[in-house]
Amino acid sequence: MAIRSLSPREKIILSICALLILAYFGVNFIFEPIKAKIDELNNQIGIAELKLKKSNKIIGYQESVEDNFKKYADLIKQKSSDEQEMSALLSEIEAITKDIKISISDMKPSRVRAIDFYKKFSVELEAEGLLEDLTKFIHTLQSQPHFLKIERMRLERRSMRTNTLRTSILISRIRVP
Repeated sequence: MAIRSLSPREKIILSICALLILAYFGVNFIFEPIKAKIDELNNQIGIAELKLKKSNKIIGYQESVEDNFKKYADLIKQKSSDEQEMSALLSEIEAITKDIKISISDMKPSRVRAIDFYKKFSVELEAEGLLEDLTKFIHTLQSQPHFLKIERMRLERRSMRTNTLRTSILISRIRVP
């Protein structure tokens, strides 16, 4: 079949159809993917900006965090041998009990345990005192400057006629060599 020549009107319609087809393919296969990629990149930029703002806020706290770290690192740093540290711990506990009027019936130091990057010094203490004195003792142990940890505690009433309690406490301190 022979292709006949197109009239000027048909040529214009054919040109418009070709332009519409090109526009359709341009929009669907070029413009839309580029637009989707730009939107995705904008979202990634927004997320990165939020992370950057959060990081800048954290960096603002850096000096205070480092100061606190240095202060507490000095508190838990082991400054002497294991025996001297244990002796200092025992002396510290005795001094606290004298101030609070608790009587110690037995104090047994445990072996020093090396755990990962620190050492744990433990003391088993048996004492007697009033409930108020024992709570004050526990509070003093756990507060500054002592920072001792109560690992285990058992309370029992000495007799039905007195307010005195007998306690068994496992006290520990962590030191970083």
